[in-house]
Amino acid sequence: MLDFDLPGGTSGLRLAETLRRLHSIPVLFYSATIDEQALRAAEMVGALRALSKDMHIEEVVAAIRETTRHLEDAQPTAQEATRAPHEWDARARKEHLIGIYGGLVRDP
Repeated sequence: MLDFDLPGGTSGLRLAETLRRLHSIPVLFYSATIDEQALRAAEMVGALRALSKDMHIEEVVAAIRETTRHLEDAQPTAQEATRAPHEWDARARKEHLIGIYGGLVRDP
């Protein structure tokens, strides 16, 4: 589970994409920042789900259980697992998501 905004200005989105791409680690977001852009960005990096910190703990646990029951279905395909390292940057630019979170995309 990750938040969109991590300590030190690190992007949870970038970390999620890296975990999924390099290690096939499934990610759920748990954040106070859940809006349309956040949901779209989470989907783009392959997150399984985004949960709001406003949810009651029982709802969070139930959502995690429901989501993790389907992990095998959520495993990345070989093509998804070998995406170029900068694909997130290109997709974020195309989708106009640059800068919605601190440290999200840095120009080379």
